[in-house]
Amino acid sequence: MNQEMVIKLRHQVEEANKSFVSLIDEVERKLSNPRETIPLDDFQQLSILMKERRKALGLTLEDLELQTDLSISTLKRLMSDPSAARFSNVIIVLKELGIKSWAEL
Repeated sequence: MNQEMVIKLRHQVEEANKSFVSLIDEVERKLSNPRETIPLDDFQQLSILMKERRKALGLTLEDLELQTDLSISTLKRLMSDPSAARFSNVIIVLKELGIKSWAEL
């Protein structure tokens, strides 16, 4: 192995180290804030989030009906258009899906 190869290898190791540090920083950021916030008035994103979370948990609408005491038709409407749902029902579903919500001034 000649000097030029050693320098090139050192450079590659330094670049890999920078990538690892960047990845660790990203993991740390996600741990402190697991998901970017979605305003409760961004109904399209809220709908997507609820549907994705329900599927990730492996819950059917029937399961969610039993857990929330909301009818399947109410859940379907709520999931497709949260803006038309009662706020209390949205909060019940978010809580059941393990989605944290809060209000800020």
